[in-house]
Amino acid sequence: GYTMIEYEGAKQYVLSHGNSSTTFLFFCSHNNENCNYIEDTLYPDVNKRLDNKNMNTLIDYVNIEPLEDSLKTENLMADWSINNYPAFVSVSVIDDQLVINNSLVWNSESPINTNDILAWLQENGQYEGVITQQVLMP
Repeated sequence: GYTMIEYEGAKQYVLSHGNSSTTFLFFCSHNNENCNYIEDTLYPDVNKRLDNKNMNTLIDYVNIEPLEDSLKTENLMADWSINNYPAFVSVSVIDDQLVINNSLVWNSESPINTNDILAWLQENGQYEGVITQQVLMP
């Protein structure tokens, strides 16, 4: 089910899946209310729309608390090309190198919603349903 990886081990974890593999990562911290909102509120909502799939098995959680603790969250940009978190990243292994395919990154102006996650899953071949526009009240 639920896989949690420590930040320092994330690259090795992805590489361990071997060439031509694709891994979906969720960079977050349980100290962050936006992370908890995605997991507690959006994941169950997304799961209702997924056939025989579940966010906790599709996506591996990368714990970035050590970066927060040492005030080094800017390492996310250097390591994973994301400028904020929570963030979902699709990463493949090609010729034993990490290749970042795309990401969905939290933006406080327009917070991630259920449809954003479904659209990102669809872009990565993990969701085939229809994405209906729905208005979620704050």
